[in-house]
Amino acid sequence: MNNSSANNALIIIDYINEIASPEGKLGALKGYAAYIQQFGVVAALNRLIDRAERDGSLIIFVNLGFDEAWLEQPKTSPIFGKAHEFGILQRGTWSTEVLPAVHQPEGALHLCKQRVSAFYATPLASIFAPPWGEADDAGWRSHGSSGRGSGAGCA
Repeated sequence: MNNSSANNALIIIDYINEIASPEGKLGALKGYAAYIQQFGVVAALNRLIDRAERDGSLIIFVNLGFDEAWLEQPKTSPIFGKAHEFGILQRGTWSTEVLPAVHQPEGALHLCKQRVSAFYATPLASIFAPPWGEADDAGWRSHGSSGRGSGAGCA
């Protein structure tokens, strides 16, 4: 684990192919990818990640991803309700992988979420509960983490 004596963390949410890549359905349709490219968002994000890594801060990627059978997908959601119809946002696919250009330091945590909120049904709140950082890798993984430094997003 990458503990910081200052107890700082950088949380990076949904920088995944489907949402942030021009090849992603949501990235192209909603204009997210164009915005990211136009304003140099990935370069700025990488600078933040590098700084957090230098400072010893905890780095956490929280990404959207649904199970193979779409059981976790909120079918009535105005945002994600049709993901199964479009075949997007399934864990373990290109759709939910972190953008290749985003720096993923060794030791970064990767958590998976099924709602807009990074806190809904994820261990994020418990990671920040005192005492800081006493959970182990197995505890995080058993509550939805896909591992550390894997680059697989919601694998």
